[in-house]
Amino acid sequence: MFNSSTSTYLESLFYAVPLAILPLLNSGARLDLWDLHRAEQYAAVSNNLNGETSLEKVDANSLTLRYTPASTWKMELLPDSTIRITRTFFARDTSQITELYNKRWQRIKM
Repeated sequence: MFNSSTSTYLESLFYAVPLAILPLLNSGARLDLWDLHRAEQYAAVSNNLNGETSLEKVDANSLTLRYTPASTWKMELLPDSTIRITRTFFARDTSQITELYNKRWQRIKM
C-alpha cells in the first residue's frame, strides 16, 4: 500500500488536470473513476468519445488510464515536484508523447 497523503495529492492533481491535457474526461468522470477505484471496483467510465476509459493502475506516485482501446495516459509525480504526462498510442508502430508540467499545469519545455 502507499502513503495516504501522497494518494490524496495524486487524487487532487488528477481532478485538476486541465481539459486541454486530458480532454476525454470531464471532472465528474474523473471523480467517478477515483471513487470506483477507492471502492475496489472496476474503475471505468464513458469518455467524451462515447467510449470507455478505465483507471488501470494507481501506485505511490503515478496513475495509468486505458484512455481508449488504442491508447494509455499516464501521470507521474517526479521527485522534484514536476508532473510527467505520457501518452502512448498503439497502432502499427507504437508512439509516445511525453510532456512535463509544474504544479500549476504550466508546460515545462524539455
